[in-house]
Amino acid sequence: MIEFITMGVRFTHTFYSEAGTEYTVKINDSLFSGVETEVRALNGGFKIQYASESDDINEPIKASSCTFNMLVENSSIETYITDLVSRPYGDIHMRIEKGGSIYWAGTINTSLIKLEHTSFPYAIEFNAVDGLGELQNLTFNDANLGILTEGNRFKLSQFFADLLNACGNTIDFGTSSLFTTASPLYE
Repeated sequence: MIEFITMGVRFTHTFYSEAGTEYTVKINDSLFSGVETEVRALNGGFKIQYASESDDINEPIKASSCTFNMLVENSSIETYITDLVSRPYGDIHMRIEKGGSIYWAGTINTSLIKLEHTSFPYAIEFNAVDGLGELQNLTFNDANLGILTEGNRFKLSQFFADLLNACGNTIDFGTSSLFTTASPLYE
């Protein structure tokens, strides 16, 4: 069974691209179980950057990071953000949906959040990483190769889910399909 930690959605921001595509940014908190708050963002939405050694489209791993500039418009949001700075890495995640499906997900680095403590509204920047860099610290056990060659799709999905968990992407995928992109597997 594929297991991900369920996180409460603390903040959401929905906007539309110039082409009319709906995007929703969700800030998920492992300790939150209340009602989500709709927030506004500075400059519309988010920015994803891909880091790799080359611009080769076929490069096997392209790590990414995402920034989201949210407006702090009242003291309740400010109090939550103030408390958020002291939370450990891995407690807060960012999830971006495109047209209702997962587009990007990562872990927010809470130590990089800087509060301005000025009059409302003001912007704060959330920085998140997809965690793919964590894969270099894993030791691969050849015994695990059996799950890839048995032809059992569930076990292959479990293998990928374990990799995502190792990257720190322990977010609730909800009702969205876990794997929406096809990739050729060669024997």
